[in-house]
Amino acid sequence: MLRRALGIACVLAAAAVIAVPLGGQSGSPTDFVVLKVEDLSSSGVHLAIIVTNTKADADAARRQLETGAAFDRVAAERSRHPTAAAGGDFGVFPLGDLRPEFRTGIDGVKPGGYTPVLAVDRSAIPPGWPEALPAPGTSLKNVERALGRGYSSATLPADGQSTMTELTYGFGAKLRIHERRGLGFMELTSPWNSTIFGIKLDDQIPQSLYELFPRTGRFIRGVFVGVPGHPNWFIDVDDRVEAVTRVLFVDRGIYGDLPGVPKSP
Repeated sequence: MLRRALGIACVLAAAAVIAVPLGGQSGSPTDFVVLKVEDLSSSGVHLAIIVTNTKADADAARRQLETGAAFDRVAAERSRHPTAAAGGDFGVFPLGDLRPEFRTGIDGVKPGGYTPVLAVDRSAIPPGWPEALPAPGTSLKNVERALGRGYSSATLPADGQSTMTELTYGFGAKLRIHERRGLGFMELTSPWNSTIFGIKLDDQIPQSLYELFPRTGRFIRGVFVGVPGHPNWFIDVDDRVEAVTRVLFVDRGIYGDLPGVPKSP
């Protein structure tokens, strides 16, 4: 069955599409951002965010806000940032942790107000890496700068005396970040709404692919299938073999082949 499942992964990965919900199209150096200042104190700020591919799109979003449209609705309709699924809620940040463009942009903006459109250079993305996601080895602070602080967290034991911080975001991303070596694990579930390597969560598997699975009625949840060409990425399908339910990244440099973690394909 695993051999057949690997065949499905090959078909799914054949038309690989790299998602860009952090803003820029492939080759574009810039994101265009509108921030809403929810709360502001001398030390911290609660932000919501809209990120678009072009300045024209960001200007259009800004005009909608100026005419009274709700920020969460505009974010859901226009933002390419993962937080669009949560109405753009970006989280609470100490002012000193904000990237310089954000600090400059919110200067003078009162709670409830919006920044002008901000042009923000994107960080370097490793070749072939989905722009929506933090790169392997990313620190907790850089994860927060990219995805916000709208998460719940837990501390987990890691190798030796070190620990990992597990972050669970409301838009369908769970990450584990090793205290010394950075990002080591991702799990993307519903409502994550971006395509990665041609795989879209919750989408019906085409009948032609469904035919590859044995017609035994057996549950196969928990059987992780490697994505060809991306040795640290895996997919999982639902109990009825009808839809993709999870996409996982496991950094072998941090996890190795620990119990419960998918083996390298």
